[in-house]
Amino acid sequence: TLNPAGGIGNGMVSFIASANLLAVPREALVTFTGVGAVTQTVKVTQLAAEMQLTVTPSVLTIGSAGGSVAIFAVTSNTNWTVVSGSEWLTAGLKAGTGDAIVTVTAQANPAAPDRKSTVTVTAEGIPPQTVAVTQQGAAAVLTVTPSSLTIGGSKGSTGVLQVRSNTIWTVTSDQT
Repeated sequence: TLNPAGGIGNGMVSFIASANLLAVPREALVTFTGVGAVTQTVKVTQLAAEMQLTVTPSVLTIGSAGGSVAIFAVTSNTNWTVVSGSEWLTAGLKAGTGDAIVTVTAQANPAAPDRKSTVTVTAEGIPPQTVAVTQQGAAAVLTVTPSSLTIGGSKGSTGVLQVRSNTIWTVTSDQT
């Protein structure tokens, strides 16, 4: 904003710049014209804003099913990139400039325990920002087949039971 916008004779012109929210300098040309005089141009350069990069929230929990999603916000005034720390977790945006919402999508977690990963957002000259992601585990499954088994009566008789599970299991017997 220039003040005054004109005048006659000697004077001063002041200006007020709005905040530069970008991480790069910006320029403006201020042009003075006068009746019968040579036009004068002054280049005004405004310094860049301090680079910013934040992510919120920094902790996410995502469901166990394939295609489960969660989101986080990137607030920035510069270029940034996104890198997932695991093959099972994909970021919807790989890069951006300025503010954005990033969606992360998980493949199915077939195991009963939760699993953890990170998504890291980086920008040159700024410390990286990390989002910790926990994916819930699937419901615990333990099946044994057959449900009953008959073996021979002699010493050393053997049998086999098939165990299917997505969690840690143990086996014991009430006979020694």
